[in-house]
Amino acid sequence: MSVLSLKKWGVLIAAAGYLVACGPGEDEENQNQNQNQNQNQNQNQNQNQNQPDPDTCLDVAGNELAQITLDGQCINLQGSLSIDSGSLVIPPGTTIYFGQNEGIEIRNEASLVAVGTADEPIRFLGRESVRGYWKGIAFRNAGSPSNELAHVEIAHAGSERWHTTTDRSRGALVLRDSATRLSVSNSTFRTNAKAGISIAAAGSNVSISSSHFEDNDTPLEILPVAIGYLSSDLTFEDNDNAYINVSGSGTSTDIGEDITWVAQDVPYRFTIVVNIPDEVHVDVEAGVRAMFGSERGLQVSGGTLAINGTADAPVHFYGAESDRGFWRGLAFRDTNSSANQIQHLILEDAGSDKWHSTTDFDEGGLVVRSRSRVNVEDSVFRNNRFAGISTYRNDSQITISGSVFENNQYPIQATPRYLHSIDADNQFVDNDNQFVNVVGTSTAQRTFDADVTWQALEIPYRLATTPVIQGALTIAPGAHFVGTSDQGIEVFSGTISAVGTADAPIVFDGHESTAGAWRGLRVRASDSSTNELAHVEIHHAGGQRWHSTTDGSDTALLVDQTSRLAVSDVTIADSAGYAVTVLSSHLTDCDGLTTHDIAEADVFFTNVPDDVCFD
Repeated sequence: MSVLSLKKWGVLIAAAGYLVACGPGEDEENQNQNQNQNQNQNQNQNQNQNQPDPDTCLDVAGNELAQITLDGQCINLQGSLSIDSGSLVIPPGTTIYFGQNEGIEIRNEASLVAVGTADEPIRFLGRESVRGYWKGIAFRNAGSPSNELAHVEIAHAGSERWHTTTDRSRGALVLRDSATRLSVSNSTFRTNAKAGISIAAAGSNVSISSSHFEDNDTPLEILPVAIGYLSSDLTFEDNDNAYINVSGSGTSTDIGEDITWVAQDVPYRFTIVVNIPDEVHVDVEAGVRAMFGSERGLQVSGGTLAINGTADAPVHFYGAESDRGFWRGLAFRDTNSSANQIQHLILEDAGSDKWHSTTDFDEGGLVVRSRSRVNVEDSVFRNNRFAGISTYRNDSQITISGSVFENNQYPIQATPRYLHSIDADNQFVDNDNQFVNVVGTSTAQRTFDADVTWQALEIPYRLATTPVIQGALTIAPGAHFVGTSDQGIEVFSGTISAVGTADAPIVFDGHESTAGAWRGLRVRASDSSTNELAHVEIHHAGGQRWHSTTDGSDTALLVDQTSRLAVSDVTIADSAGYAVTVLSSHLTDCDGLTTHDIAEADVFFTNVPDDVCFD
């Protein structure tokens, strides 16, 4: 294959097989981000200075380049050029003009080395200065480590696809296949149709740094994994779509390698659902903005995710439209790792759909699904459909602290197992339902055997299911619970310590201020001296018997099956049945037990010992 070497004051077209030893210039490794940005902007401002008139340039047919020698640095390339082997080396100061729908494709064993300087950039331009006039430059299976573009300007390209069925193969610079290696630095992409750079296939040897994107349809069109190829010093100006478009085949795409998302001047816009699979870790750095299309989202499916925002530079995940439930949200599934960390994240507009079509509670801003572990700190969940956070499987772990839940349908929805994961320092503002929705349809979802503490929150816990406690439960002073119809709290072989204070009593109430609005509390098969209620209020209970054939089990407080419970400073009011029922159990230390507005009677007891503490 012939090789073309262009030199500043002369153009030498070598015969086939002749390789020109002309390598890239030295990298400017010590420049900081601000210097790079200033250089990019200066290069853009000077883009038309000393730019030759295409009418004065030498016409060269693509298929004649190997046969002629040119004298000059400005070329009108007539006809597209495809290179399969050898090295195409272009020196600083060269300008190449392209005709309509023409371009250069570097394939297989070939390489392109175009290394200009800040004062003498290399330009690839259309003969007419209109967006989408020529086709662009494409790399296909071009795995040479020599491929490099530095101080290059590419303008007016993107007229046609390089692959007829893939729109991602259209742009000024197109990387078509995974084998391609390429370094792009200190370059400008302007006035191009479709994309300044389009990465249509994943590859681990691509880097794009210190470059400027101006007046393109879209600055970059990339696969999810290619986010990791971008440095943080890219600059953007006046593009039609002021975002980096992240797309893929179909509606869902895996990230195939560990990557870091760095913050850019523009957001990333996702048009697909992105999956982080097994053995892949993604770091999201402070200041990253990610915008998601309708029903799109990010799911950690066996891999791990660390969102590393800061107070001054939070990470922001949001919908392409500011509508509640516009995008799907963030989900964790099958990822039981302490590496899953969320710090200073703002997540809003999510909850469009379930992650699994047949699973209840599987939707919201952040969904923690099966066998997963996630730590959430100092984050904001806002304007989400269904719930800001939803977690429902008993085989996962989550901690939630220092976070704000604002204007969601529900702030948090969780099964009883996860209530201890909600710290008291979370804040709840203007949610449609100002309570933590406690849910669970199966016995496994309602039952837990861990030793936990339920904190006092700004808002109540709403019991849409009946928690079954088989471990040691402590309820903090000031905690507030609202029971729904036929639901209550059952301590079954576990223990309960609900000790409030005079200033911060623990309150159990019904979702309506009517007698029998909920079932009440039950302690059974728990003969423990640690069971205690103190400074507790129980209102509007007794709505349904705990056992359909047992008299007296329609009660605000049921102690049965050989259990023991100490009560002091407890008020029970507005029960639709009894206030207290004791069946073959101990009710001890009754100091300050007050009842009023009880439908049946204050007490119902059978087979009680002498220390039942009722007169």
